[in-house]
Amino acid sequence: MLGWSPRWQGYLAVAEMEAKTPLRAARISAIHRGGGECIVADSGETTTFNLSYPHPARALEQWPPVVGDWAGLDAEGAIATVLPRVTYLERAGVSRSSLMQPIAANIDALVIVEPLRPSPSIGRIERFVALAHAAGISPWLVLTKADLVDAADAREVLERVDYLVDRAFAVSNAEESSLTPLREAITPHDTLVLVGRSGAGKTTLTNALLGLSLATAAVREGDGKGRHTTTRRQLVATPHGIILDTPGIRALAATPDADAIDETFAAITDLARGCRFADCTHDAEPGCAIREAVDLGDLDAAELDRYRRMRAEAQRQIVRADARLHRAEQRQASKNNTRGRRDAMARKGRRR
Repeated sequence: MLGWSPRWQGYLAVAEMEAKTPLRAARISAIHRGGGECIVADSGETTTFNLSYPHPARALEQWPPVVGDWAGLDAEGAIATVLPRVTYLERAGVSRSSLMQPIAANIDALVIVEPLRPSPSIGRIERFVALAHAAGISPWLVLTKADLVDAADAREVLERVDYLVDRAFAVSNAEESSLTPLREAITPHDTLVLVGRSGAGKTTLTNALLGLSLATAAVREGDGKGRHTTTRRQLVATPHGIILDTPGIRALAATPDADAIDETFAAITDLARGCRFADCTHDAEPGCAIREAVDLGDLDAAELDRYRRMRAEAQRQIVRADARLHRAEQRQASKNNTRGRRDAMARKGRRR
């Protein structure tokens, strides 16, 4: 039932005690400007809510709600509280001024949907895997459009990326049975978010998990791209679990979580322990175990390059975040000073 479990029941009971009134559990299924939609747990009905008016829930640490959140609705159907989050998935913006952008909450697995045609991007897969590690959720991989490549090529790609993810699958529009391993891997209480570039086949996969045929989506012969486009995040319940389909992501910045990047590139992290210097940059320092592994052919130079680029991006994200925080503090200090001067002038005027 939408991923509801005894844990959420406990959180709701605490929220009801604090609110001193009964609350109805609902899961946020979509967010749009000024409001959104949620599915009520006990009835399955979809209802809308407004985020644009003042409400006590605005004081919550987890406000505003995001897709995947569990909320407690009051008697009027308004959001009275947002239950504590188990996981929180977000990504860094690609522009210099962008803040972290929420994707979803309370997700069990990040399903990276990558087409086999055109050729899959290992770098994009690595970046999504790092996002999953940063959120503390399981990374999965689904390679779509296996019917457009040779079976041997599909197996080769699976073998190349298998170490990156907890589960990997290849599905074919021409073989309905290719979806069986994925369906069997999902439990009814699982919530999965599908991510990938536009045209990867996320919506086709969602429809297939809803019970529609994989072959229902038309595919253009030239580039292998499907014809439908997801324009917003939408949570849907399927017989195999809860699926969140997301719009295609054109550019994916590295997560600012350096530990998550290190976890993604575990082989490099393990090798780094053998470097002579603890602060080795793996460039030209003597005794660098990573450079030695590259020279011996034990480590792909391209993988090292992707790792270094992601770590450099992560550092820039941290610097930008610190700069934004500093500017915000300065603006607040300026407002406080202005308010203080006005109050002082008002008191001075009253004394005259």
